[in-house]
Amino acid sequence: MKRSNYLIDTAIWVDLFKGSDLARRVILPLMEEGRVFTCGAVLHELMVGVKKPEQREELLSTVDSLNYLEMEKADWLRSAEMVRELRVKGIVLPLTDLLVASLAESHQCDVLTRDVHFAHIQRVRSVGLQEISY
Repeated sequence: MKRSNYLIDTAIWVDLFKGSDLARRVILPLMEEGRVFTCGAVLHELMVGVKKPEQREELLSTVDSLNYLEMEKADWLRSAEMVRELRVKGIVLPLTDLLVASLAESHQCDVLTRDVHFAHIQRVRSVGLQEISY
């Protein structure tokens, strides 16, 4: 059985940086194994929430140690298709979640999240999802 790589959603990172023991127990072993990915949408959301210079440095140090996924043209097109598919069902979601899902789908990563938006995305796409609940 192939071990999954994970694109970790913003809320889980916030939990880790706030000291969540559960987030630490889940994320740190995956990081040590090189199975954690991030992307610009997550980085942007995290940086917006930084309040102190030392938080910024900790965040950037952590992100620099991760595998980084860039949006390609196909990813942008895939996310637009997700928007259309969800809109038909009457569902409107944040662009950042759709970008994360698009990258996860194209790079065959599971999204590690506690955000219910990703369950909606699974209604139209086969995005792997691992939910953490506290």
